Amino acid sequence: MKTTFPAIFLTALSLSMTSLNAYSQEHDIEYFKNHVYLKTEINGKPANLIFDTGAEVVYLDSTYVADNAFNFKKRGDAMINGVGSDGPSNIKIIIGEVTVIAAGQTYKPDYTPIINLRTIVGDQADGIFGMKAIDGKIISIDYKNLKLNLYDKLDPQMTEGYQCVPVKIQSRQILVPLKIAVNSHTVITGDALMDLGSGSGIAITSPTATKYSLDTVANKTPFTNENGGLGGKSTGYIISIANADIAGVITDSDMAKYHTDKKGSMASTNYIANLGNEVWSRFDIILDLADNKIYLKKN
Repeated sequence: MKTTFPAIFLTALSLSMTSLNAYSQEHDIEYFKNHVYLKTEINGKPANLIFDTGAEVVYLDSTYVADNAFNFKKRGDAMINGVGSDGPSNIKIIIGEVTVIAAGQTYKPDYTPIINLRTIVGDQADGIFGMKAIDGKIISIDYKNLKLNLYDKLDPQMTEGYQCVPVKIQSRQILVPLKIAVNSHTVITGDALMDLGSGSGIAITSPTATKYSLDTVANKTPFTNENGGLGGKSTGYIISIANADIAGVITDSDMAKYHTDKKGSMASTNYIANLGNEVWSRFDIILDLADNKIYLKKN
């Protein structure tokens, strides 16, 4: 999506998982408006959840919850940050009453945030499927054939024809080495957030934009996202770039955004940019996060 959903400010809670002992679990996915959707069930009701490497837990859309008349009794309150500049938002959480079934696997979150997701990405979204539920799995994503597979271990033949990219894992966020050549004079290097929940391409953070004086770039086009994320409005500019690569793997990108937000995830100093599905959908992807590696192959 055009937002990421960083960690919720809660006391220590965990997501437990009960699953079948299968070597491979295959999920049919839908790729719609630059988002990967998993077809799941929430307490027996069909649900389309966005697969989001930028999110930690399972989230549910508030309208989806209301329309299905779930009788959740154990609720709480929390604060959540987001992309936009309006700061943290108050949200409701469901405590221990949500059961997610995806491709035969059962996930039982200890808590589930309720968010206004559809105002950001559209009515087809019922929620978000975050990374904590599948911690420790090898994840392969095939955008062309609409498959997402989970494996217990990485078989070397799975990576034949792929290029290996070292990554960093910080608070369950995946950081990849990125180089952006804006022009012959301005080259940006550093770690970028791998965000498969984002529907955009290369989105440069506001501190990075300031550091590299991107406000001096000619022929930029302003943008405003009124629903940039749970944090509210997000603003910035669209610019042309010469090229960009992920550890030497060319992304084929010739445009990027840079944000001017003062708050939220796009004002973060933890990474130079956010990389969404406009970039990642050009590749077959294997995530081996236990070994701090991803594998990319042009599709």
